[in-house]
Amino acid sequence: MSPGAKSEHWTTADVARELGLASADSARRLLSRWRQEGNPAATAVGRDPDTDAKLYDPDLIRAAHDARPGRGANLRSRTTTEPATPRHVASRTEASARAHHHREGL
Repeated sequence: MSPGAKSEHWTTADVARELGLASADSARRLLSRWRQEGNPAATAVGRDPDTDAKLYDPDLIRAAHDARPGRGANLRSRTTTEPATPRHVASRTEASARAHHHREGL
């Protein structure tokens, strides 16, 4: 099956092609992530009678894809004004400050 008519359903290969993913395996990983998040687009609506491949609703897939954050999106709360500090940087900074205080006898 290929993307096209509204009445058709998509295999993972079709999902990959439509969303510009590298392969059907990439589409399976994306659908698995969506399933873990409870996204209804990741629920198969049937199986292909010839290949037994899972079939997905193209409208749900498109809607879920359109709702995804863009590349590099910061998923932290948008209400904070502080820049994100990676955890490993913060822990090194704290360790450095403790060492400095220890050397200075503070």
